[in-house]
Amino acid sequence: MRTIILSTVISLYLSASAVLGSPIFSDSFSYPDGNLVGQGGWSQQGSTVTSPIQVTSEGARLGSSGQDGTKLLNSTLTLSSGTTFYYGLKLNVSSAGTGDYFLNFLSAANSSFFGRVYVKATGGGFVLGYLEAQGGIAVATYGSTVLGFNTDYRVVVAYNSLSGALNNSAAVYVDPSNTGVESANSAYLTDSWTSSTAEPGQVTALVLRQGDLGSAPSILIDDLSAGTLFSDAALFPTVTPVPEVSVIGVVGFGVIALGYVVRRRR
Repeated sequence: MRTIILSTVISLYLSASAVLGSPIFSDSFSYPDGNLVGQGGWSQQGSTVTSPIQVTSEGARLGSSGQDGTKLLNSTLTLSSGTTFYYGLKLNVSSAGTGDYFLNFLSAANSSFFGRVYVKATGGGFVLGYLEAQGGIAVATYGSTVLGFNTDYRVVVAYNSLSGALNNSAAVYVDPSNTGVESANSAYLTDSWTSSTAEPGQVTALVLRQGDLGSAPSILIDDLSAGTLFSDAALFPTVTPVPEVSVIGVVGFGVIALGYVVRRRR
């Protein structure tokens, strides 16, 4: 009897863990101070080697006209219809220019830069923008809420893969209050596919980009993560999400029952 209850509790625990998700990318940039490329699986993207991305105890610092870095996901994600790819980070912007992107994902080595996240100065602060891919009439879509410089924000991108051609969509969230359910939050901005570039069939890597002088922001990023659940990007993996109340109750009941049986057996 004790063995049966123990097995049940373990099964319930594993089920609860599955609900919490398993990120396919996470990086807290906990490396020795210096160049990011060459540490933790980060490699150079493109041919520019000057002004490398720097990593400090606070995270990775990006500026303009410098080296870009790329890092593979733990496993390639296939973007079948109905799949949502979430990626998020802690972002702190110290200054911004006329608008440029600093983060995107790849579907293959040297592929188009998809899911680009932008920063643009406006109204004494900055706004975030998003562009699915270059090509055709595609231009970045910017949010209207002005964010403050030198302030930490948790930014989450939801990239939705839909059936059909050239119709994928995306949403960007800032400091989501519900880190487990996407639909419980209001999007900072939404974007529909306007590019003539074919949609990607998979995601293989994330890229940190240092844009053009005058247009790119100066930023600090940390706790970059990605996965197929909203919580994978809204909560960095080192922070354990709180399970659903029903899960806690069932698992807790199992533990109490096990303790009772053990006591009775004694």
